[in-house]
Amino acid sequence: MKRFSVDARDEQIFARLFQEEKAAVFEKLDQLEQALYHLQYEGKVSSSRHIKKADDVMRFLKKTYTAHVDLDERVIFPFLEKHIPRLQSVLLYLRAERREFEDGITVFEKILQDLKKGNNGVIRHRIIDRLKDKGIYLICQMRSHIQLEEQSVYNSIQRELQAGEKNALIHNITHYSFTHCC
Repeated sequence: MKRFSVDARDEQIFARLFQEEKAAVFEKLDQLEQALYHLQYEGKVSSSRHIKKADDVMRFLKKTYTAHVDLDERVIFPFLEKHIPRLQSVLLYLRAERREFEDGITVFEKILQDLKKGNNGVIRHRIIDRLKDKGIYLICQMRSHIQLEEQSVYNSIQRELQAGEKNALIHNITHYSFTHCC
């Protein structure tokens, strides 16, 4: 997350707080999608490059995802549960969706490992099909999750919190980011 001074009166502050992270995640999701399609349609000669790209993207997503979830669980969600209790059901849904995403990452990584074993022929094509299917599902799930988080959580923060509450949340986020970054 980018470090900068903020003003809680800024209507888009919470969307902007995570703008860089979102852009980087979307770029990586696009790269993963490209790698998966290239794996399916290009020959085995090019596949090691696409497997490496998928591996690199998954490492980036896991790192970014872990940091984002940690911030949400330690700072943002507890604050919202206290100050905007009606968001409780959305937060529960987001948490459930995250568990499903984590399970999907585990399955994706296992399939990717199977592909690295060097299977040939029909088995290889089935593995690539499974990998592409699971990867495309994860990409869609992540995009949907980000959109839901923006539309429900960040918009609710902006609309429903008072200026002092927004400032307190921003302070908590920036403090957490400074003490847990890098």
